[in-house]
Amino acid sequence: FSSPQTWSFSVALARAKAYYRTRYQQEEGAALQGDPKEVSQSVARKAYYRYALEEVSKGEVSEDDSGAERVELKRLARGGDQVRKTFLYTERAYPVSSGEGGARLHSWEGCPGYVAGSPAGRGSLEGLEQGLYGECPVCGFAMRSLGRVAVPSTAIESGFEHHYLAVVEASQDYSDAVSKLQESRSKLEEAASSMQESFKKGLGSLAGARLNVQPPGRYGCVVIVVAGSAVASIGESFVGQRTELGTRMALSAATLADDPAVDQAEVLQGIGERLIPLEALTGGMAKTLFGAWGSALAAYSSGVEGVGAAVDSVLGSIPLVGTELSSWVGEGFSSAVEACNLQPAELRALKPVLCSTAAVLEADGGSVSQGLLKAKQGAEYASQVSLGDLSQVLELLESVDVGNPDASGAESLVLATLSLVA
Repeated sequence: FSSPQTWSFSVALARAKAYYRTRYQQEEGAALQGDPKEVSQSVARKAYYRYALEEVSKGEVSEDDSGAERVELKRLARGGDQVRKTFLYTERAYPVSSGEGGARLHSWEGCPGYVAGSPAGRGSLEGLEQGLYGECPVCGFAMRSLGRVAVPSTAIESGFEHHYLAVVEASQDYSDAVSKLQESRSKLEEAASSMQESFKKGLGSLAGARLNVQPPGRYGCVVIVVAGSAVASIGESFVGQRTELGTRMALSAATLADDPAVDQAEVLQGIGERLIPLEALTGGMAKTLFGAWGSALAAYSSGVEGVGAAVDSVLGSIPLVGTELSSWVGEGFSSAVEACNLQPAELRALKPVLCSTAAVLEADGGSVSQGLLKAKQGAEYASQVSLGDLSQVLELLESVDVGNPDASGAESLVLATLSLVA
């Protein structure tokens, strides 16, 4: 397996089932020919492998809703004391004979001791230890025969029973750890839910309340130059003959256009990094908090998507938060942001450009702008500026309040307050 994450206790369980199934099928047992004591030991091994296969087959490995494994593996008996607690001790699976020496228990019907006597039914190791019948001196089948089958393999590191026992113990440690994890997870989810509720309330107060500043001159600016008296033409560089210049009015306009060469998110991020460079922080929660601040600055320019990305970034930087839990928390925050319909702030980088005067005047729609536009259109239609046009323009300009544009007298406007608590 490439990593612990790709391994499962179900792998160990499947291997144990296959191992004991194979050992049971390959063990000859009563079919073995040769020394009666060797045959008796083979019978004991086959009986133990049958028991082991039945026990490991009772094991279960499943996954709960969180993806954690629920493991229940069965321990196998080793040694006489543990075998006495299994069906191997009580099952009446072995032949009993009667003869001159009384009733005796044998491991199989082919035992010379059994053949020499008379069949007397079936018996168990429990009956043997209770004295209901004696031990056969030929095959030597007794409690020790079964008790010592698994002991050597369990005691040495190369034995399968040794590794299976280690897996069983590890599964119990794992189950204990999962229980503690679920308890801790519940506490974390409770805390995260509380945070999400507070976050939703905070966002609720912001819903539809993004600052939309519309200062004077937001559509551009118009410069007006008016000459009301006639003057003689100076020089002959631009006209063929001397003439008199009448009343004159000149208009020029400029506005702000997008500057695609500047990324507002990079500008905001740069501001945060210049205030507190992340490399100046050694690490820990302080670095995470200031990293969150930088992400929040960038998210300010991108609305819902930016806030969601910022939350994912911060959660991903905390090593104690697992992938699954951080994903769950992130989804909760993203849902809250989407429900709030938080829109991106208008933070485009702009640059001044010259433009048509009519475009600025039409965009404003105010009485002054519309009056200037009308005078401009009249002059264009008549190909000259009349005294009436000039008089109208001057009256419009005199009506403009050029005093303090901040009528409230406030010296500053607070856009946002960021509180950082270490």
